Amino acid sequence: MESRERTYFGVDVVRQGPKLGNYVYSVAIVREGRVVKVDEVPAARLIRLLWEFKPVVVAVDNILELGGSVRNLLRFLKLLPPDTRIVQVNVGEDGVRDLRTVARQVGLEVPHGKLSLRLTAIVVAILASRGVGEEVEVF
Repeated sequence: MESRERTYFGVDVVRQGPKLGNYVYSVAIVREGRVVKVDEVPAARLIRLLWEFKPVVVAVDNILELGGSVRNLLRFLKLLPPDTRIVQVNVGEDGVRDLRTVARQVGLEVPHGKLSLRLTAIVVAILASRGVGEEVEVF
């Protein structure tokens, strides 16, 4: 897509299971700083959306939420479009930080208490679109 460099996915896990096919995710798609779609999708649909939109970043607040185990995580990562990076937005120079704190530091207003899954997906996508977080490198 033309605006690939401006498309970011925020992902938070809704339901897990022993197999990647059991996973359901809350997904937010941010393009040009605006939320264009928020949905709850199974793993297979998420992969199709990733190939349809080819985002520059898939943003998370915990990398293991993408698969639960290292084995499932590696399977997930192998299915990503080329050049799509994984960014954990609540990791910085001072280690892992609370997502709400990170959001407030960049001027996002978030409610106190635990964020809903949908709101978490939106927040991590927006944070990534603003350059927050660290890329996860897998060897």
